Amino acid sequence: MRGFTQKLALVCAAVWLPVTVGAQTNPQLYSVQAIDNMCTEAQKIISNTSLEAYAIRHNNLDSFLFSSSAPYEGPNLSAYNGKETPGDTLPLTVQQFNYFNMNPRTGWVYPETVSCKMKDAEAIQFHFGPTAAGAQSTCRAINEQTFADVFASLTSWQRRTLVYDENDIVFDDDVPKPSGPQWANPLASPFAPKTIYFGGDGLVHVQSIASIVARTNPTNLAGPDKKGSYYCHLPTPEHILAVLRGQVFPCDNIPGDFCFRL
Repeated sequence: MRGFTQKLALVCAAVWLPVTVGAQTNPQLYSVQAIDNMCTEAQKIISNTSLEAYAIRHNNLDSFLFSSSAPYEGPNLSAYNGKETPGDTLPLTVQQFNYFNMNPRTGWVYPETVSCKMKDAEAIQFHFGPTAAGAQSTCRAINEQTFADVFASLTSWQRRTLVYDENDIVFDDDVPKPSGPQWANPLASPFAPKTIYFGGDGLVHVQSIASIVARTNPTNLAGPDKKGSYYCHLPTPEHILAVLRGQVFPCDNIPGDFCFRL
């Protein structure tokens, strides 16, 4: 069902109904605005910065793939709508792409993953000053915070109804891909980037797939707009809650994919 993701991204700007959310659950965590702010909030965590990033949200996958986080050293490319502005004068900017899925039985459409192109801490310090960012963090830290927010949003009764609780969650360390295209490749496949999987240990593993390019990276394979960047694929609160409640589970006939409990 995931081959229609780009079409869903165009029609899902309207509010989706968080049908996995109980009456007592914090609805703001699962709102359209909260999902649209995921990359700006992720930028704060991953670079330990209080700067508010400007987000460019893409409905078109190709525009996202050719975009870059900012600022950077060198001429601006096509990632900013053709603005004739040097990259090093642009505001702190993140790029975001939401990947939607659909329950084939109910027609419920929900955001499964959010992909973020962000700046690393060193690049923010270089462009905005040494106190503008702290120590470099990770995609894993973002996922840990999102899971903590989901658990905190639940009542004690809702926690008791979960199939998986905090003790069933394992957060994997970041797995950097050697190139941006390899990091982005799952977005163009029939399946969403796999941010959650069920391990052979019977636990829920949260997978942190990253693309990391240092600002001082000497290779010519990375253009100036790619240096000083940190990219992550992140599970959304709604997808996390569906997994914790056992509403989605690994498909027997589609390795690595999720199926809905019908």
